[in-house]
Amino acid sequence: VHGSDLAHMCRFPFVFMTSEGYFKLPAKEERNVKEFLRRGGFIHADDCVYQTWGKRFFVDYVKMINRLFPGNEMREVPKKHEIYRCYFDFPDGAPQIREAKNKSFALFEEGTGRIMTYCTAGDLHCGWTCMYFPKDRNELAIKMGINIIIYYLTH
Repeated sequence: VHGSDLAHMCRFPFVFMTSEGYFKLPAKEERNVKEFLRRGGFIHADDCVYQTWGKRFFVDYVKMINRLFPGNEMREVPKKHEIYRCYFDFPDGAPQIREAKNKSFALFEEGTGRIMTYCTAGDLHCGWTCMYFPKDRNELAIKMGINIIIYYLTH
């Protein structure tokens, strides 16, 4: 997805993004992200917490969204939220594939409470590749990914 082209972005109502380390979009792309979300688009951002970067992408992404939506900042997703129960049950919230113990944050649409963007920092995407982790971790990551997609499709 090309963040500099809003029309192109809007062809893909569900966007997944990941990075490690520091994160900063150009101003035009930030404006397009805001408009994409306002139009009903959904972004799942997952921090790669591998090696020494910690959760730098997570922190920078949350700061960006908070800057774009002042007064409606991202906040921790409660463990009882529907995203953790809409198909598979995750009573402790999003699984931590690398055991990073990071909480998930979301931007909730004012008025409806719909999650507009969901940010995790537990390497779900690494679990989807099935390359580095035991089978049980891969299955947890895939199941959480299914929950995220089902949540988006039903909201």
